Amino acid sequence: MKNAETQHTNEQGEHGFVTNQRQSKRQSKRQPATTIHDLAFTDDIALFESNFDTAQTQLITTTKWADKVGLQVNIKKTQALTNQNTNNKSMQINGEDIQ
Repeated sequence: MKNAETQHTNEQGEHGFVTNQRQSKRQSKRQPATTIHDLAFTDDIALFESNFDTAQTQLITTTKWADKVGLQVNIKKTQALTNQNTNNKSMQINGEDIQ
């Protein structure tokens, strides 16, 4: 699963959740912004995004890459967590809502 996400990140570029971002457009060399794309451990992965639509896109792409390498995302074990208003939209994998 980690290889599938790494491949997606390398091809898609700017995905992930940005931490330590400065308010001004000028970047700091001493304290640069950090982008967290995912946290992976064994057969588990946590994907990070800053908004619902890119999170859905990343989930779909990661699922496709997992399929290509012979892995399957377990929809029953997959959950979405947000701290933003999603207007009652649900994340989906292959047309099925996830928790």
